[in-house]
Amino acid sequence: MLENTVYRLKHDKKLSVGFIGGSVTEGCGASSPKTSWAGRTCDWFTKTYPDTEFKFENAAIGGTGSMLGVYRIEHELLDKSDPDLVFVEFAINDWGWPYDGIFSDMEAIVRKIRTRKPTADIIFIYTATLYTTQSLVTGCEIESRSAHSAVAHYYGDILSVDIGEVLRNSVYLNAGGDWLKYTHDNVHPNDEGYRICADALTAQLDKYLSAAEAPAELVSRGKLPPRLAKFDRTEARMIDPSEAVMSDGWTIINEPICGKGTHYIRADKPGAWIELRFTGRRAGIYQAMTNSSGYYAYSMDDGPEKKDCSYSRDGQISMCMTNEIEYGEHVFRLRVLEDIPEGSSGTSLNFISFIVS
Repeated sequence: MLENTVYRLKHDKKLSVGFIGGSVTEGCGASSPKTSWAGRTCDWFTKTYPDTEFKFENAAIGGTGSMLGVYRIEHELLDKSDPDLVFVEFAINDWGWPYDGIFSDMEAIVRKIRTRKPTADIIFIYTATLYTTQSLVTGCEIESRSAHSAVAHYYGDILSVDIGEVLRNSVYLNAGGDWLKYTHDNVHPNDEGYRICADALTAQLDKYLSAAEAPAELVSRGKLPPRLAKFDRTEARMIDPSEAVMSDGWTIINEPICGKGTHYIRADKPGAWIELRFTGRRAGIYQAMTNSSGYYAYSMDDGPEKKDCSYSRDGQISMCMTNEIEYGEHVFRLRVLEDIPEGSSGTSLNFISFIVS
């Protein structure tokens, strides 16, 4: 495992490293990005291999799982940094979702990476919280982790590292079971918790990278085995809002929102609508939930509308998605509603892109 990373470290002296995942990979709870597990891992690479030129890109977003990651991995990670080594961490945020959907999304993430760059190495990261631990001790299965592991085993040459298990052991061996010694909220580690996680990961990296012999040339894994997932999510993609038909009242704003994207589209006026014609099975939006957002309705092919809310007091990124339907040409439609959620200062709808598969 990691043969190509070894080759690049020893021969190319260049390595592009990418991260994608949820809030623990984003570094929520760390005093700075450098003290998160991802930041500490980057620091370990630069100190361990001082003669290597590194490029690091962290595309993690708190509160999101593989169901959104599969749509944005190309635009927000693969296109930006062309990573040689990719860390994928979604098992916690995937927890509670159906196994088939998790497997489909994770398999598509692997296939997207391997299709784009057949020589890229992939590492799945597993984390832990008080709540997943409580589920485990009652005999429950963490289906998200089972789905991730099944993908890793099927595709082979994917290293899995359970930094959560090491953190969990530290909680019970060194803190009497008190998760708040190493986390802020029983979920997101503090700096010491992240240090424990990073030390566990870098110990495994050191084991694999220092002992392995570099291959004579980069190993290609571009010949993929047959897809196993029930749903084919490899067509998952982001579509710019400018490709849609829309009513008056929409404005494209050329700046990031909630720290993501280079631009987004916004409507404040109730009744404003936008519709996208696409080919696929499902559609939705990659949205920014703000403290001035309200309710909206969405529908497919003039079917019944479903109501959703894009309000968040603190601002966050999320997604809204329709169910799977028959593959073909469809029309996805959004409409801004006049309802104002409690605490919100408006009725706006803000989204970065459509997401379609």
